[in-house]
Amino acid sequence: MLRFAPTTGLKVAAISAASVLALTACSSGGDGDGGSAGGPVTIEHWLWDDLQRPMYEACATAFSEANEDITVNITQTAWAQYWQNLTTNFASGTGPDTFTMTVQYVREYSSLGQLADLDEIGATEGVDFDSYVAGTAENYLVDDTRVGLPLDWDIVGMVYDETAATEAGYTHEDINALEFDGTGQDSFTEFIKAMALDGNGNNALSPEFDAGNVVRFGMLPEWADGFTGQNGWGNLAYALGWEFFAEDGSLNFDAPELVTTLEWYQDMIDLGVMQTFDETSTLGQHPTMEAGLAGTTLAGSWNASNYLADTQEIDFAWAKVPEGPAGRFAATNSLAGVVWNGSPNKEAAAEWVKYLGSPECQEATGEYGIVFPAVQSGTDIAVEANETNGAGVPEFAEMASAGETFQLPSFTRNAEVRTVIQDAIWAIAAGADVESTLATANEAAQALVD
Repeated sequence: MLRFAPTTGLKVAAISAASVLALTACSSGGDGDGGSAGGPVTIEHWLWDDLQRPMYEACATAFSEANEDITVNITQTAWAQYWQNLTTNFASGTGPDTFTMTVQYVREYSSLGQLADLDEIGATEGVDFDSYVAGTAENYLVDDTRVGLPLDWDIVGMVYDETAATEAGYTHEDINALEFDGTGQDSFTEFIKAMALDGNGNNALSPEFDAGNVVRFGMLPEWADGFTGQNGWGNLAYALGWEFFAEDGSLNFDAPELVTTLEWYQDMIDLGVMQTFDETSTLGQHPTMEAGLAGTTLAGSWNASNYLADTQEIDFAWAKVPEGPAGRFAATNSLAGVVWNGSPNKEAAAEWVKYLGSPECQEATGEYGIVFPAVQSGTDIAVEANETNGAGVPEFAEMASAGETFQLPSFTRNAEVRTVIQDAIWAIAAGADVESTLATANEAAQALVD
């Protein structure tokens, strides 16, 4: 049975400064008692993932059948627009009763008074917290206040074009054993060079490789991960020994390990193994890989079903993230169901969020094989469903069980810290000096959290 073992010594920044985001906490209706006590009510629930919408709609149907006075209406909006809509609707007092939250934003939204205390509104009554995969429920305890019940957990792996890898002379076992040390001489670098291909059929290991005529890049980088590096540089930097926080608790974005990692990215761009920043496709990660424009990339487990679908023209496979001198570290995260503090229907909202966090709902979502539910029995069902459907990725379970993970951090001024670090990463991707750019960004980000 899979047991999720989070990285020890997890550090989460607790900052008292208020965010500049206009997320005005609305008190109107804050003590609402819609539901069984107040007659029929409709709960508005928001999420961002279109793939997950059907499975939560199924949960909503089952929930409403058992609670005839409560209807759940689910609205799905793409990631960027989702957070913008929350900001706008909270400010106008028209936010959703419940919505999906991620670890990175939980402190910010909690500090602004937007998240209800689930203990106070009865959403945790009777919940067996031992049923959850270790670490998922703890992510939503903010200064000892329970603001969310976990829905799932995820982990990052490496997806690659299996045919291209075979032609380059690599087996699945070879790829699972790749190592990264940032020198450009390691086996991971050799692999992505071998996966690159120019118009004359040469890979980047050949002296004849034409970096100006690349038809398939060796690796697709992810440049829009904010301060986390979740789908790229963070995993490689951690393998070198980097962490988000220094030993004294200060931010660590100017550390030598991260400098080395991002300088390696620039070297790969210069060699033609990765696209230049201004040439990076606007298609998105999966469509770019599906089009055969890159041989490999780092991606989250929530994408596994897409890459392994029978409709794919390219045969993709998944492997572990590369190991480094400090070990192997794959980014992990978890989502939760939360209740808006301004909801006029808190009693019904509490019951819905409790149901979302229950084995009944999460065992049902596990059957879809899209996510790893936070309830352990749901994860077991998801693993079995993926294996049955030919979409099993044992590497996810192996890395998680071995504790080869790192948890994404959360800041009270999350949006501002994200902007500072994201801008620095984009500048580096475009060729800016890595060391000085990170030093300036780290200083600016530290000023936000002091």
